[in-house]
Amino acid sequence: MFRKLILLTLALAFTGLLVGCSDKTNEPDDLSSLESEFGGYLPTDESPGFGDPVLVSEIIEDEEFDDPVLVEPETEEIINSATSIYAMRIVWGRLEYDSLVQTVTDWSGSLNVSWGGMVLRRVIKFEPFQDWIIPRTDRKKIEWVSKTTVHHDGIFVNIYQPPSTTDDIKTVSFITGPLEITYDVNDLARLDTIICLDDGNAVAIHAHKLHFNACPRGFLAGLWGRDANGNRIFFGKWMNHNAAIMGHLKGRWGSDPNGNPAPVFYGKYIDTEGNFKGLLKGVYGPVPSVTSANVIGRVGFFRGYFYDANRNILGVLKGHYRNRVTGSGMGYFQGRWRTFCNMLERVDDGMDEI
Repeated sequence: MFRKLILLTLALAFTGLLVGCSDKTNEPDDLSSLESEFGGYLPTDESPGFGDPVLVSEIIEDEEFDDPVLVEPETEEIINSATSIYAMRIVWGRLEYDSLVQTVTDWSGSLNVSWGGMVLRRVIKFEPFQDWIIPRTDRKKIEWVSKTTVHHDGIFVNIYQPPSTTDDIKTVSFITGPLEITYDVNDLARLDTIICLDDGNAVAIHAHKLHFNACPRGFLAGLWGRDANGNRIFFGKWMNHNAAIMGHLKGRWGSDPNGNPAPVFYGKYIDTEGNFKGLLKGVYGPVPSVTSANVIGRVGFFRGYFYDANRNILGVLKGHYRNRVTGSGMGYFQGRWRTFCNMLERVDDGMDEI
């Protein structure tokens, strides 16, 4: 998309990738820190957004959407009677910023459910006068006009499934020119996928099943790759179950000098005010030959845990990443997180699997 001043800032920043931009006070100096616990990251407060203006500029373009179907009595009835509720985040286009792209890709299309209804909660990086939501006339369909070049667009929705008197498979379908794909709604609780297209575009689709007795959970998204000095880094945003920004995560990845057979990543999670929220530790690598995720293309996986200041495990984070294939700058990661808790409701979300 054409991002004007923000994209110019991103292009310049990715060329040097944040060198001199971040608050280094509590950050490890280099990859030798991978030898230490949590890669040298400490349970201390930071500047908001780790003092990184580019990261902040990346997150301000998710906008809440005031869906007009919410005022309709039929929608209220569907929401109140729903026995299953899902949160679904979809982004399409260049998941990493690429200033070299000139080809326009038309993603105009729709998201459809065969049963129940949907409420559109957020639009992601929609460009004014270029991308918009078509006025809704059907609670089971969301339509949009979307064109991307150097970046991506997306939506975040809630899907409500009231009781049904039939055994028909209930589906949700993403329908655009570049990609059409359909899922059984019952599979959304485990949905964690990045689909890479031949032209360099990709579609990332992630979802959670929501329940008042389920453990807190949410989404992750950001950049994964090397900075101008060759350091292997990642940074991004930590979102709640409604895809609202809770804070930021930042870290390093590389081979474990302590003999771990799998490459490792370490990092840190802070809230929007910079307050320490968790330390991160996990492994990453090529997508296994057998995986529950529908992943197409040169995409890797990551999986790990986040810990409190006393090194107690708080929860799990999991997703997929892709290094930059062409051009300069960073690749991307997209994923989910979930806390461990004593809630009674167990959701088969695939978070405990590689």
